[in-house]
Amino acid sequence: MNIPEHFHAHAGELIAIEQEAAIKRNYWAVALGIKPKIDGNSYCFLWGDDLQSGVCGFGDTPIAAMHDFDRAMYAKARGE
Repeated sequence: MNIPEHFHAHAGELIAIEQEAAIKRNYWAVALGIKPKIDGNSYCFLWGDDLQSGVCGFGDTPIAAMHDFDRAMYAKARGE
């Protein structure tokens, strides 16, 4: 694709934004439509009825909680 010179920086920025969005769409919490909840001083993603029977992830930020939730989902899928 032939992009005019004056659009190069902007095109690179748009590509980076789209790549980041594509990565985030692959997170389990995003795919399942789960919203983070604040639990004390941390964030929590919970899929299921409660912490004992469901899958959860915690973190100091929503992104950290999302990463922990992904780790927990993959551990559950492996039967851990």
